[in-house]
Amino acid sequence: MIIVSSRGIKMVIGTSKDSKFIVEEAERPWYDSKKGISEAVKALDGLNRLISERYIAGYQRGEPLNDFYVLGAYYLDSCGNCARIKGRISEDFFLNIPSVLSNAEFWNYISDGNFKNQVHTFSYDGGNMPTSKLKCASCGEVWTIDNCRDTVIRSEVIVVPLNEFIGKTLLDVKTVYSQRDDAIYDMYSGVAIRNDRYIDLSQKFPNGTREWELEIVKNASGWICDEDGLNDSYVIQFGDETKFMKSSYYHSACNDANLEDEMQKRFEAIFNAAGFKVVGFTSIVNEYCTCEICAPWFNFETEFGIIKIGWRKRVINIDWSGLDVLHENIFSLFKDESVTKGYFYIHAWGYEKAQEYLDSIYGFLLKS
Repeated sequence: MIIVSSRGIKMVIGTSKDSKFIVEEAERPWYDSKKGISEAVKALDGLNRLISERYIAGYQRGEPLNDFYVLGAYYLDSCGNCARIKGRISEDFFLNIPSVLSNAEFWNYISDGNFKNQVHTFSYDGGNMPTSKLKCASCGEVWTIDNCRDTVIRSEVIVVPLNEFIGKTLLDVKTVYSQRDDAIYDMYSGVAIRNDRYIDLSQKFPNGTREWELEIVKNASGWICDEDGLNDSYVIQFGDETKFMKSSYYHSACNDANLEDEMQKRFEAIFNAAGFKVVGFTSIVNEYCTCEICAPWFNFETEFGIIKIGWRKRVINIDWSGLDVLHENIFSLFKDESVTKGYFYIHAWGYEKAQEYLDSIYGFLLKS
């Protein structure tokens, strides 16, 4: 069946496995044609513009789009989204893959190249594309079209003091942070400024009759937002701070090295604080999750033997199976702990609790 869209473009529906909407190549807009997309992905700025234009076309103008795979690492769907390939993919996979492929062409390439088992999934995270002004948060190398697919994004919510902006506007703050090259900083629109002067402990429901109403105060945290009249013209005052979602971009190798170094130092610190003498350590594969943002586990060699430690989702796994002791004796130290545990391991909720458990283990070993 042939129909004509609101943009006057002829489409054939239901005649191809590639897409529901098929438009003659010459009649497609640049962001929805192989030729236009091939030109765009020659540079990182062009790829970012491509993603933006397709999102606007799909979500603001409701245009039907064809789906494409670009650089072997990004999937542009028919709605205007960009998804990114996930998993640790062999570099061989990217050596000869064309820069732009249709849906069918991409999966034929996977099958013919025997790479099917390496392609796990594509994640709809907006593509999380770095810009050409950004640098790797570890080595400082700038991002280009040649290395953009080798990105690991680590995001965290940070609270930033704004005393250096006193007398300037909130728009000035946003402008300065938008120009930084170490990460992308997205300011929260609903909760933007915090200051002790905005704390109001008076009752929010002074005439309330229910117990929960009597317990609620107007502003216990001191945050204000657009609902309180906050906008870009707000003038920063002493003591103000704001929240950002900070997204840092790392090369895969830089990320692995950074995670290993960071985690080794944190764990070594709690071993030392507990009294252990750390003779050496070895990083090992994370035995719970092998994704790109989870740190490795470690075997810490102490004067008593090896203790394995590592993050397991929200808890730290401490494993004393490498110690030459009766494992049940250490297990008995934690009989009153209501956490996941076994004869040779226990899960600690955070660094403080992990150190507490290591304190107990060290005390027991010292007396044995």
